[in-house]
Amino acid sequence: MIKEHDIKAYLALKSRLADYLTKYPDALDARRDWSEGLAHYIEVDGEEWSYTNLKHGWAFSHQDSGRRLLFHDSAPFAEQVDRFNVKELYEYLSCLPEHEQISPVAIDMWLVNACMRGKISEERGQFSLV
Repeated sequence: MIKEHDIKAYLALKSRLADYLTKYPDALDARRDWSEGLAHYIEVDGEEWSYTNLKHGWAFSHQDSGRRLLFHDSAPFAEQVDRFNVKELYEYLSCLPEHEQISPVAIDMWLVNACMRGKISEERGQFSLV
């Protein structure tokens, strides 16, 4: 079962990574079009992360824990830290031992239920904590 603290931990990690990427914009490979799908490495606050350039953003993986985060190139990193979609949350939660068997459908159902209880708001497929 997904807990609210799982969402808060995800958003906190996303915010920490976004703060770093905003502070050091040159940390990412500028040649995105040439290196789609290739892994690159950066160090964030002493932790090693790999990232892959995607067609419309980046996928980040923490080297030790395996946690994954997705960012889109349609908005600055700092504007993405308080919202998420089902795919982004799935990528993060499925890396945690207690959620390794979770499916996107289960996440979607949990989010609908949380919206009905007023714990989460939704706008155009993007969710955020209330």
